[in-house]
This record gives sequence, structure tokens and C-alpha cells, in this order.
Amino acid sequence: MAFNMQYLTLVGPSGNTEAGRNWRYKTEDVITAVDGAGYFNGASTLLQIGDKIDTVIVTNIGAATEALADAGSVIVVSNASGVVDTTDQTVHTVTDSD
Repeated sequence: MAFNMQYLTLVGPSGNTEAGRNWRYKTEDVITAVDGAGYFNGASTLLQIGDKIDTVIVTNIGAATEALADAGSVIVVSNASGVVDTTDQTVHTVTDSD
């Protein structure tokens, strides 16, 4: 898959864009693709340096059998001439021991 604007959602804040905003993104793509330079180019007019994107990696996206595979966060470090680059993912623990 490639970046899909349908799965990018602004979480907040929407008012003061200078403070950086929080986004949520869901995909089936592996994180090494998602945190690569250029992955979020389709949202370059929306994303700004300092914006945080919580990434949720799933299997079978949109299906009744959708399942969580990985989760983390990336930060937009540059956005120039339509090319968006983010940090490497900060990984969140996705185990459920109960």
C-alpha cells in the first residue's frame, strides 16, 4: 500500500498551528515505509514541522478481521517542496497479556 489520505485524521489542536498538531494514521504498511522520507507527501499541504503522527499498523484494514500489529509515533522534521520527512518511529507497546 501507499499513503492513503482517508486514514489520516487531525486529533488536535486545530487552532494554534504554531504549537504543532496531533494526527492519527492507520495503515497496513510496515513502519519502515511509513517513517521513510516522502511517505506523507500526499498530506504535505496539511503537515507542518513539529506535528506528531500516531501511527497504528493493522492487518486486514477495514475488514471485520482487522487486527493491531504495531503502534508508535513519528514527528514531522521537514516539509519542503511537497516532500515530508518524519523521525523514526517511537514504538508503543502493543502486547495485551490478559
